Amino acid sequence: MLKKYNYLILSCFIFVQTYAQTVINSPNCVPTVTNVSCETATILDVQSGYIGINTNNICIPTTNSEYCDPTGLVQDVWYKFTAPLSGGIQFAYGGATNTNSKSIAILKGTCGNFEVVYCANYDSTSMNYNGLEPGATYYIRVASTPATEDTFSFNIGPYCSSPYNIYATDITMSNVNITWTRTSNYYEYVLDQNSNNPASNGNQIYTENISYSGLNPATTYYFHVRTDCRNGSYSPWSTISFNTLYTGAFINDDCEGALQIPVSDSFNSAIIIASLAGATNSEIANPFIPDPGCANYVGGDAWYTLIVPATGNVTIETAYLPGSTVTDTGLAIYSGFCNNLELIECNDDYGGWFSRIDIAGRLPGEILNARVWRFGAATDKINTAGEFKIGAYDATLKIDSFELDDLSIYPNPVKNTLNISNGKSIESIIIYNLLGQIVLNKKVDSINTEIDMSHLNSGTYLAKIITNAGTMKTVNVVKE
Repeated sequence: MLKKYNYLILSCFIFVQTYAQTVINSPNCVPTVTNVSCETATILDVQSGYIGINTNNICIPTTNSEYCDPTGLVQDVWYKFTAPLSGGIQFAYGGATNTNSKSIAILKGTCGNFEVVYCANYDSTSMNYNGLEPGATYYIRVASTPATEDTFSFNIGPYCSSPYNIYATDITMSNVNITWTRTSNYYEYVLDQNSNNPASNGNQIYTENISYSGLNPATTYYFHVRTDCRNGSYSPWSTISFNTLYTGAFINDDCEGALQIPVSDSFNSAIIIASLAGATNSEIANPFIPDPGCANYVGGDAWYTLIVPATGNVTIETAYLPGSTVTDTGLAIYSGFCNNLELIECNDDYGGWFSRIDIAGRLPGEILNARVWRFGAATDKINTAGEFKIGAYDATLKIDSFELDDLSIYPNPVKNTLNISNGKSIESIIIYNLLGQIVLNKKVDSINTEIDMSHLNSGTYLAKIITNAGTMKTVNVVKE
Protein backbone atom coordinates (compact mmCIF):
# COMPACT_ATOMS: atom_id res chain seq x y z
CA MET A 1 0.00 0.00 0.00
CA LEU A 2 1.38 3.34 -0.97
CA LYS A 3 1.74 5.89 1.76
CA LYS A 4 0.21 9.28 1.16
CA TYR A 5 2.53 12.18 1.92
CA ASN A 6 1.70 15.86 2.00
CA TYR A 7 3.66 18.34 -0.08
CA LEU A 8 4.24 22.08 0.09
CA ILE A 9 6.45 23.46 -2.66
CA LEU A 10 7.37 27.06 -1.97
CA SER A 11 9.25 29.45 -4.21
CA CYS A 12 10.08 32.95 -2.99
CA PHE A 13 12.09 35.42 -5.04
CA ILE A 14 12.83 39.10 -5.15
CA PHE A 15 13.46 40.53 -8.60
CA VAL A 16 16.19 38.43 -10.23
CA GLN A 17 17.14 36.35 -7.18
CA THR A 18 15.15 33.19 -6.41
CA TYR A 19 14.45 31.23 -3.26
CA ALA A 20 13.18 27.70 -3.96
CA GLN A 21 12.10 25.33 -1.23
CA THR A 22 10.45 21.92 -1.52
CA VAL A 23 8.64 20.81 1.62
CA ILE A 24 7.72 17.14 2.16
CA ASN A 25 5.85 15.89 5.20
CA SER A 26 7.73 12.59 5.37
CA PRO A 27 9.19 10.91 8.43
CA ASN A 28 12.59 10.32 6.82
CA CYS A 29 13.38 13.52 4.88
CA VAL A 30 16.38 15.63 5.90
CA PRO A 31 17.45 18.25 6.70
CA THR A 32 14.57 19.63 8.72
CA VAL A 33 13.16 23.03 7.84
CA THR A 34 14.37 25.71 10.26
CA ASN A 35 11.95 28.56 9.50
CA VAL A 36 8.86 26.78 10.91
CA SER A 37 8.06 29.43 13.52
CA CYS A 38 8.11 33.16 14.06
CA GLU A 39 11.26 32.82 16.16
CA THR A 40 13.16 31.08 13.35
CA ALA A 41 11.86 33.16 10.43
CA THR A 42 14.14 33.46 7.40
CA ILE A 43 15.34 37.05 6.82
CA LEU A 44 14.48 38.55 3.44
CA ASP A 45 16.61 41.49 2.26
CA VAL A 46 13.82 43.39 0.56
CA GLN A 47 15.88 46.50 -0.15
CA SER A 48 18.61 44.77 -2.14
CA GLY A 49 16.42 41.99 -3.52
CA TYR A 50 18.69 39.16 -2.38
CA ILE A 51 17.91 36.06 -0.31
CA GLY A 52 20.63 33.62 -1.31
CA ILE A 53 19.12 30.28 -0.17
CA ASN A 54 18.30 27.36 -2.43
CA THR A 55 17.43 24.03 -0.86
CA ASN A 56 14.97 21.16 -1.17
CA ASN A 57 13.98 17.80 0.36
CA ILE A 58 13.16 19.36 3.72
CA CYS A 59 10.36 18.75 6.21
CA ILE A 60 7.73 20.93 7.86
CA PRO A 61 5.81 19.77 10.96
CA THR A 62 2.10 20.52 11.36
CA THR A 63 0.91 23.28 13.67
CA ASN A 64 -2.31 25.00 14.68
CA SER A 65 -3.40 27.84 12.41
CA GLU A 66 -3.37 31.24 14.09
CA TYR A 67 -3.54 33.77 11.26
CA CYS A 68 -5.80 33.74 8.19
CA ASP A 69 -7.45 30.79 6.52
CA PRO A 70 -7.20 27.85 6.30
CA THR A 71 -8.11 26.92 9.85
CA GLY A 72 -7.03 23.89 11.82
CA LEU A 73 -3.76 22.06 11.36
CA VAL A 74 -1.46 23.54 8.75
CA GLN A 75 2.09 23.35 7.52
CA ASP A 76 3.68 26.81 7.53
CA VAL A 77 6.96 28.62 6.95
CA TRP A 78 7.97 32.05 8.20
CA TYR A 79 9.95 34.99 6.81
CA LYS A 80 10.70 38.50 8.03
CA PHE A 81 11.91 41.72 6.45
CA THR A 82 12.64 45.32 7.27
CA ALA A 83 10.36 47.81 5.56
CA PRO A 84 12.30 50.03 3.10
CA LEU A 85 12.61 53.79 3.57
CA SER A 86 9.83 54.36 1.04
CA GLY A 87 7.43 52.52 3.36
CA GLY A 88 6.14 50.49 0.43
CA ILE A 89 6.58 47.02 -1.02
CA GLN A 90 5.64 45.25 -4.21
CA PHE A 91 4.03 41.94 -3.34
CA ALA A 92 2.63 39.14 -5.49
CA TYR A 93 1.94 35.43 -5.18
CA GLY A 94 0.10 32.83 -7.16
CA GLY A 95 0.24 29.57 -9.05
CA ALA A 96 -1.76 27.49 -6.54
CA THR A 97 -3.45 24.32 -7.80
CA ASN A 98 -5.96 24.37 -4.96
CA THR A 99 -7.14 27.77 -3.75
CA ASN A 100 -8.37 26.44 -0.43
CA SER A 101 -5.06 24.88 0.50
CA LYS A 102 -2.88 27.85 1.24
CA SER A 103 -2.90 31.28 2.85
CA ILE A 104 -0.44 34.09 3.24
CA ALA A 105 -0.28 36.73 5.95
CA ILE A 106 1.82 39.87 6.42
CA LEU A 107 2.14 40.60 10.14
CA LYS A 108 3.55 43.41 12.27
CA GLY A 109 4.65 43.19 15.88
CA THR A 110 6.50 40.58 17.89
CA CYS A 111 6.17 36.83 18.00
CA GLY A 112 2.90 35.98 19.74
CA ASN A 113 1.63 39.55 19.57
CA PHE A 114 0.91 40.36 15.93
CA GLU A 115 -1.24 42.80 14.04
CA VAL A 116 -2.45 41.39 10.72
CA VAL A 117 -1.46 43.81 7.97
CA TYR A 118 -2.52 41.67 5.02
CA CYS A 119 -4.19 38.30 4.62
CA ALA A 120 -5.41 36.30 1.60
CA ASN A 121 -5.97 32.75 0.46
CA TYR A 122 -6.78 33.23 -3.20
CA ASP A 123 -5.29 31.58 -6.27
CA SER A 124 -3.17 34.61 -7.09
CA THR A 125 -2.94 38.23 -6.09
CA SER A 126 -0.61 41.20 -6.39
CA MET A 127 -0.48 44.56 -4.71
CA ASN A 128 1.56 47.64 -4.04
CA TYR A 129 1.39 48.35 -0.32
CA ASN A 130 2.46 51.76 0.92
CA GLY A 131 1.35 51.67 4.55
CA LEU A 132 4.46 50.15 6.12
CA GLU A 133 6.53 51.87 8.76
CA PRO A 134 10.03 52.51 7.37
CA GLY A 135 12.62 50.49 9.27
CA ALA A 136 10.04 48.40 11.12
CA THR A 137 10.18 44.57 11.09
CA TYR A 138 7.36 42.64 9.39
CA TYR A 139 6.70 38.91 9.14
CA ILE A 140 5.32 36.79 6.32
CA ARG A 141 3.61 33.47 7.09
CA VAL A 142 2.82 31.06 4.26
CA ALA A 143 0.60 28.08 5.23
CA SER A 144 -0.89 25.02 3.55
CA THR A 145 -3.31 22.41 4.86
CA PRO A 146 -1.55 19.06 5.34
CA ALA A 147 -4.04 17.09 3.24
CA THR A 148 -3.46 18.87 -0.05
CA GLU A 149 -0.57 18.92 -2.48
CA ASP A 150 0.06 22.45 -3.69
CA THR A 151 2.58 24.68 -5.41
CA PHE A 152 2.76 28.45 -5.11
CA SER A 153 5.25 31.31 -5.06
CA PHE A 154 5.55 34.86 -3.82
CA ASN A 155 7.61 37.89 -4.85
CA ILE A 156 8.45 40.81 -2.62
CA GLY A 157 10.55 43.90 -3.13
CA PRO A 158 10.64 47.62 -2.35
CA TYR A 159 7.78 49.50 -3.93
CA CYS A 160 8.52 52.60 -5.98
CA SER A 161 12.23 52.49 -5.25
CA SER A 162 14.55 54.78 -7.16
CA PRO A 163 16.37 53.45 -10.24
CA TYR A 164 19.92 52.37 -9.46
CA ASN A 165 23.07 51.06 -11.19
CA ILE A 166 22.80 53.94 -13.68
CA TYR A 167 25.61 53.93 -16.23
CA ALA A 168 26.53 56.22 -19.13
CA THR A 169 28.42 54.27 -21.82
CA ASP A 170 29.51 54.64 -25.44
CA ILE A 171 30.20 58.33 -24.86
CA THR A 172 31.40 60.28 -27.91
CA MET A 173 31.44 63.95 -28.81
CA SER A 174 27.68 63.93 -29.42
CA ASN A 175 26.27 60.55 -28.33
CA VAL A 176 25.69 58.58 -25.14
CA ASN A 177 23.81 55.45 -24.05
CA ILE A 178 22.34 55.31 -20.53
CA THR A 179 21.08 52.20 -18.72
CA TRP A 180 19.81 51.37 -15.23
CA THR A 181 18.45 48.44 -13.20
CA ARG A 182 14.74 47.73 -13.48
CA THR A 183 12.52 48.88 -10.62
CA SER A 184 9.23 49.20 -12.50
CA ASN A 185 7.76 49.42 -15.99
CA TYR A 186 7.36 53.19 -15.90
CA TYR A 187 9.88 56.01 -15.47
CA GLU A 188 10.35 59.73 -15.93
CA TYR A 189 13.66 61.20 -17.06
CA VAL A 190 15.31 64.56 -17.70
CA LEU A 191 18.61 65.37 -19.41
CA ASP A 192 19.98 68.82 -18.61
CA GLN A 193 23.09 70.66 -17.43
CA ASN A 194 21.89 71.18 -13.85
CA SER A 195 22.99 68.94 -10.98
CA ASN A 196 19.85 69.81 -8.97
CA ASN A 197 16.73 67.65 -9.10
CA PRO A 198 14.28 68.66 -11.86
CA ALA A 199 11.67 71.14 -10.70
CA SER A 200 8.88 69.59 -12.78
CA ASN A 201 7.81 66.31 -14.31
CA GLY A 202 10.09 64.62 -16.81
CA ASN A 203 9.55 62.69 -20.02
CA GLN A 204 7.98 59.23 -19.79
CA ILE A 205 9.82 56.07 -20.79
CA TYR A 206 8.96 52.39 -20.44
CA THR A 207 12.38 50.76 -20.73
CA GLU A 208 15.60 50.81 -18.71
CA ASN A 209 17.78 52.39 -21.38
CA ILE A 210 17.88 55.48 -23.54
CA SER A 211 20.29 56.77 -26.18
CA TYR A 212 21.02 60.39 -27.07
CA SER A 213 22.57 61.94 -30.15
CA GLY A 214 23.22 65.51 -31.19
CA LEU A 215 24.77 66.51 -27.84
CA ASN A 216 27.26 69.35 -27.57
CA PRO A 217 30.93 68.32 -27.38
CA ALA A 218 33.06 69.00 -24.29
CA THR A 219 29.96 69.49 -22.14
CA THR A 220 28.91 68.20 -18.72
CA TYR A 221 25.41 66.72 -18.73
CA TYR A 222 23.21 65.44 -15.88
CA PHE A 223 20.75 62.59 -16.40
CA HIS A 224 17.90 62.35 -13.89
CA VAL A 225 15.51 59.39 -13.70
CA ARG A 226 12.80 58.34 -11.24
CA THR A 227 10.24 55.55 -10.94
CA ASP A 228 6.65 56.39 -11.81
CA CYS A 229 4.52 54.44 -9.33
CA ARG A 230 1.35 54.88 -11.44
CA ASN A 231 -0.71 56.13 -8.52
CA GLY A 232 0.29 59.77 -8.55
CA SER A 233 3.48 59.19 -6.59
CA TYR A 234 7.11 58.96 -7.66
CA SER A 235 10.37 57.68 -6.26
CA PRO A 236 13.16 60.17 -5.47
CA TRP A 237 15.25 61.22 -8.47
CA SER A 238 18.47 59.35 -9.22
CA THR A 239 21.14 61.41 -11.00
CA ILE A 240 24.44 60.77 -12.78
CA SER A 241 26.71 63.12 -14.72
CA PHE A 242 28.91 62.54 -17.77
CA ASN A 243 31.13 64.60 -20.06
CA THR A 244 30.95 64.42 -23.82
CA LEU A 245 34.26 64.32 -25.66
CA TYR A 246 35.54 67.38 -27.42
CA THR A 247 36.00 68.00 -31.12
CA GLY A 248 39.76 68.32 -31.01
CA ALA A 249 40.59 66.64 -34.29
CA PHE A 250 38.23 68.76 -36.37
CA ILE A 251 39.83 71.94 -35.10
CA ASN A 252 43.47 70.88 -34.87
CA ASP A 253 43.73 68.68 -37.95
CA ASP A 254 46.73 70.69 -39.20
CA CYS A 255 49.62 72.50 -37.53
CA GLU A 256 48.02 75.91 -38.21
CA GLY A 257 44.97 74.93 -36.12
CA ALA A 258 46.89 73.44 -33.20
CA LEU A 259 45.20 73.63 -29.80
CA GLN A 260 47.11 74.95 -26.82
CA ILE A 261 47.32 72.55 -23.86
CA PRO A 262 48.27 73.80 -20.38
CA VAL A 263 51.44 72.66 -18.63
CA SER A 264 50.71 71.31 -15.14
CA ASP A 265 52.75 69.65 -12.38
CA SER A 266 51.65 66.05 -13.06
CA PHE A 267 50.09 64.03 -15.84
CA ASN A 268 46.93 63.33 -13.85
CA SER A 269 46.27 67.03 -13.33
CA ALA A 270 47.12 67.85 -16.95
CA ILE A 271 44.95 65.26 -18.74
CA ILE A 272 42.84 66.42 -21.67
CA ILE A 273 40.61 64.01 -23.59
CA ALA A 274 41.60 64.29 -27.25
CA SER A 275 40.11 62.85 -30.42
CA LEU A 276 41.42 61.68 -33.79
CA ALA A 277 37.97 61.52 -35.39
CA GLY A 278 38.22 62.96 -38.90
CA ALA A 279 41.99 63.51 -38.78
CA THR A 280 43.80 63.67 -42.15
CA ASN A 281 47.41 63.60 -43.33
CA SER A 282 49.00 66.97 -42.55
CA GLU A 283 51.83 66.37 -44.99
CA ILE A 284 49.38 66.44 -47.89
CA ALA A 285 48.40 70.02 -47.04
CA ASN A 286 51.97 70.97 -46.06
CA PRO A 287 54.62 68.73 -47.66
CA PHE A 288 57.40 70.67 -45.91
CA ILE A 289 56.54 69.22 -42.49
CA PRO A 290 59.43 66.92 -41.44
CA ASP A 291 58.32 63.30 -41.30
CA PRO A 292 58.22 62.12 -37.66
CA GLY A 293 60.24 59.00 -38.50
CA CYS A 294 58.66 56.65 -35.97
CA ALA A 295 55.45 54.82 -35.01
CA ASN A 296 54.59 53.92 -38.60
CA TYR A 297 53.14 57.32 -39.48
CA VAL A 298 50.88 57.16 -42.56
CA GLY A 299 48.46 59.99 -41.72
CA GLY A 300 45.57 60.88 -39.45
CA ASP A 301 47.31 63.28 -37.04
CA ALA A 302 46.22 65.95 -34.54
CA TRP A 303 48.26 68.98 -33.43
CA TYR A 304 48.79 70.76 -30.12
CA THR A 305 50.96 73.57 -28.82
CA LEU A 306 52.40 74.15 -25.37
CA ILE A 307 54.54 76.80 -23.71
CA VAL A 308 57.79 75.74 -22.06
CA PRO A 309 57.59 76.64 -18.33
CA ALA A 310 60.15 78.66 -16.39
CA THR A 311 62.16 75.51 -15.60
CA GLY A 312 62.88 74.92 -19.30
CA ASN A 313 61.67 71.33 -18.90
CA VAL A 314 58.42 69.70 -19.97
CA THR A 315 57.05 66.21 -20.53
CA ILE A 316 54.39 65.42 -23.12
CA GLU A 317 52.56 62.12 -22.70
CA THR A 318 49.64 60.18 -24.19
CA ALA A 319 47.62 57.44 -22.47
CA TYR A 320 44.74 55.05 -23.06
CA LEU A 321 41.15 56.22 -22.56
CA PRO A 322 39.00 53.26 -21.36
CA GLY A 323 36.62 52.12 -24.07
CA SER A 324 38.46 53.86 -26.91
CA THR A 325 39.57 52.15 -30.10
CA VAL A 326 42.91 53.99 -29.95
CA THR A 327 45.32 51.53 -28.33
CA ASP A 328 48.67 52.69 -29.78
CA THR A 329 49.92 56.20 -30.53
CA GLY A 330 52.89 57.98 -32.06
CA LEU A 331 54.11 61.34 -30.73
CA ALA A 332 56.46 63.89 -32.29
CA ILE A 333 57.61 67.24 -30.86
CA TYR A 334 58.64 70.11 -33.13
CA SER A 335 60.06 73.59 -32.57
CA GLY A 336 59.57 76.57 -34.85
CA PHE A 337 56.58 77.79 -36.84
CA CYS A 338 54.29 75.67 -38.98
CA ASN A 339 56.02 76.75 -42.22
CA ASN A 340 59.47 76.00 -40.81
CA LEU A 341 59.23 73.17 -38.29
CA GLU A 342 62.22 71.33 -36.84
CA LEU A 343 61.78 67.85 -35.42
CA ILE A 344 63.04 67.58 -31.82
CA GLU A 345 62.09 64.00 -31.01
CA CYS A 346 59.69 61.20 -31.98
CA ASN A 347 58.45 58.41 -29.69
CA ASP A 348 56.45 55.30 -30.41
CA ASP A 349 56.11 53.36 -27.15
CA TYR A 350 57.13 54.40 -23.64
CA GLY A 351 56.64 51.51 -21.22
CA GLY A 352 53.61 50.39 -23.23
CA TRP A 353 51.91 51.23 -26.49
CA PHE A 354 51.44 54.91 -25.74
CA SER A 355 54.00 57.67 -26.04
CA ARG A 356 56.03 60.02 -23.89
CA ILE A 357 58.75 62.55 -24.62
CA ASP A 358 60.83 64.36 -21.98
CA ILE A 359 62.12 67.74 -23.13
CA ALA A 360 64.89 69.51 -21.15
CA GLY A 361 66.96 72.68 -21.47
CA ARG A 362 64.56 74.62 -23.66
CA LEU A 363 64.03 78.37 -23.53
CA PRO A 364 61.28 79.33 -21.03
CA GLY A 365 58.28 80.70 -22.93
CA GLU A 366 59.21 78.84 -26.14
CA ILE A 367 56.24 77.42 -28.07
CA LEU A 368 56.52 73.74 -28.96
CA ASN A 369 54.30 71.76 -31.33
CA ALA A 370 53.07 68.26 -30.46
CA ARG A 371 51.84 65.92 -33.19
CA VAL A 372 49.85 62.75 -32.30
CA TRP A 373 48.59 59.95 -34.52
CA ARG A 374 47.28 56.44 -34.29
CA PHE A 375 49.97 53.86 -35.04
CA GLY A 376 49.64 52.73 -38.65
CA ALA A 377 46.27 54.45 -39.20
CA ALA A 378 45.28 54.99 -42.81
CA THR A 379 45.08 58.46 -44.29
CA ASP A 380 42.16 60.72 -45.13
CA LYS A 381 39.76 59.92 -42.28
CA ILE A 382 39.89 56.15 -42.75
CA ASN A 383 40.56 54.19 -39.57
CA THR A 384 41.67 57.24 -37.61
CA ALA A 385 38.70 57.74 -35.27
CA GLY A 386 39.06 57.32 -31.53
CA GLU A 387 39.91 59.17 -28.33
CA PHE A 388 42.97 59.24 -26.09
CA LYS A 389 44.47 61.18 -23.19
CA ILE A 390 47.18 63.78 -23.63
CA GLY A 391 48.91 65.99 -21.09
CA ALA A 392 51.94 68.26 -20.67
CA TYR A 393 53.62 68.65 -17.31
CA ASP A 394 56.80 69.29 -15.35
CA ALA A 395 57.02 67.53 -12.00
CA THR A 396 59.53 70.07 -10.69
CA LEU A 397 56.76 72.67 -10.70
CA LYS A 398 55.23 70.85 -7.75
CA ILE A 399 56.86 72.09 -4.55
CA ASP A 400 55.81 71.68 -0.93
CA SER A 401 55.02 75.37 -0.42
CA PHE A 402 51.96 75.18 -2.65
CA GLU A 403 49.79 72.27 -1.59
CA LEU A 404 46.00 72.03 -1.74
CA ASP A 405 45.82 72.71 2.01
CA ASP A 406 46.87 76.31 1.23
CA LEU A 407 44.40 76.72 -1.61
CA SER A 408 40.67 77.39 -1.29
CA ILE A 409 38.32 77.30 -4.29
CA TYR A 410 34.55 77.62 -3.86
CA PRO A 411 31.84 77.03 -4.85
CA ASN A 412 32.71 74.13 -7.11
CA PRO A 413 30.52 73.49 -9.11
CA VAL A 414 30.05 77.21 -9.72
CA LYS A 415 27.19 79.11 -11.35
CA ASN A 416 28.49 82.68 -11.43
CA THR A 417 31.40 83.75 -9.20
CA LEU A 418 34.34 81.50 -8.30
CA ASN A 419 36.24 82.50 -5.15
CA ILE A 420 39.95 81.62 -4.97
CA SER A 421 42.33 82.27 -2.08
CA ASN A 422 45.78 81.02 -1.15
CA GLY A 423 48.32 81.37 1.64
CA LYS A 424 50.80 82.97 -0.77
CA SER A 425 50.10 85.82 -3.15
CA ILE A 426 48.54 84.74 -6.46
CA GLU A 427 50.16 86.28 -9.53
CA SER A 428 47.57 85.22 -12.13
CA ILE A 429 44.83 82.72 -12.91
CA ILE A 430 44.29 81.14 -16.33
CA ILE A 431 41.09 79.22 -17.18
CA TYR A 432 41.21 76.65 -20.01
CA ASN A 433 38.37 74.69 -21.58
CA LEU A 434 38.82 71.02 -22.46
CA LEU A 435 39.89 72.02 -25.96
CA GLY A 436 42.99 73.50 -24.36
CA GLN A 437 41.87 77.00 -25.29
CA ILE A 438 42.33 79.90 -22.86
CA VAL A 439 38.90 81.31 -22.03
CA LEU A 440 39.95 83.64 -19.19
CA ASN A 441 43.27 85.13 -18.07
CA LYS A 442 43.24 87.36 -14.99
CA LYS A 443 46.07 89.29 -13.33
CA VAL A 444 45.59 89.03 -9.54
CA ASP A 445 48.61 90.00 -7.34
CA SER A 446 46.68 89.20 -4.16
CA ILE A 447 46.05 86.26 -1.84
CA ASN A 448 42.39 86.14 -2.87
CA THR A 449 40.24 87.01 -5.86
CA GLU A 450 36.87 86.49 -7.52
CA ILE A 451 36.51 85.04 -11.01
CA ASP A 452 33.34 85.83 -12.99
CA MET A 453 32.39 82.63 -14.85
CA SER A 454 28.77 83.55 -15.55
CA HIS A 455 29.44 84.02 -19.28
CA LEU A 456 30.99 80.57 -19.76
CA ASN A 457 29.08 77.55 -21.02
CA SER A 458 28.33 74.69 -18.65
CA GLY A 459 31.06 72.08 -18.50
CA THR A 460 34.44 71.22 -17.00
CA TYR A 461 37.33 73.71 -17.06
CA LEU A 462 40.97 73.70 -15.93
CA ALA A 463 42.03 76.53 -13.63
CA LYS A 464 45.77 77.16 -13.44
CA ILE A 465 46.72 79.21 -10.37
CA ILE A 466 50.21 80.78 -10.56
CA THR A 467 51.78 82.39 -7.49
CA ASN A 468 54.23 85.30 -7.38
CA ALA A 469 56.77 82.77 -6.09
CA GLY A 470 56.62 80.96 -9.44
CA THR A 471 54.70 77.89 -8.22
CA MET A 472 51.47 76.74 -9.81
CA LYS A 473 48.57 74.38 -9.34
CA THR A 474 45.96 73.19 -11.87
CA VAL A 475 42.53 72.13 -10.63
CA ASN A 476 39.26 71.10 -12.28
CA VAL A 477 36.33 73.51 -12.03
CA VAL A 478 32.77 72.57 -13.03
CA LYS A 479 30.57 75.36 -14.39
CA GLU A 480 26.84 74.72 -13.93
